[in-house]
Amino acid sequence: MATPVTLDSMTEQIIFMAALESPMKRGVNPNEVAMGPASLADDSFSFATGNIIVIDGGTVLI
Repeated sequence: MATPVTLDSMTEQIIFMAALESPMKRGVNPNEVAMGPASLADDSFSFATGNIIVIDGGTVLI
């Protein structure tokens, strides 16, 4: 996840290589992950029950 802590602890090459390992071929922005719980809390999601929402950029599919 592209946060200051993770980005500051890795070289540009490691960041690039990690992004290539993702099925989406890019890193994740924290806002993208936050949209999952935010959507669940929205009234428009009120009819959903018993769901598991995986926010991993498609990694589970591999």
